[in-house]
Amino acid sequence: MEKEKIFHRDIKSENIMIQNGLFKLTDLGFARIVDYDTKNPLENTVMLTFLGTLNYSAPQILNQRSYVPSKSDIWSLGIIVYILLY
Repeated sequence: MEKEKIFHRDIKSENIMIQNGLFKLTDLGFARIVDYDTKNPLENTVMLTFLGTLNYSAPQILNQRSYVPSKSDIWSLGIIVYILLY
């Protein structure tokens, strides 16, 4: 059974819209679709492309090390939550 996972890789406050109470991500220019199965879980998906907005990037990207894109997207969402709170 195959599944698809989309990684945005450039989540920032300017790329989030609110429509009818729902949050939507825009600007999918850096997005990537990764197919995976149970033999290769997403935690093992590693990328070496260092892109995105500097202020929202995870430390691994800033240090130009391999990174897991799902965790990088979560880091960027955490930055946005921090900005909203403070």
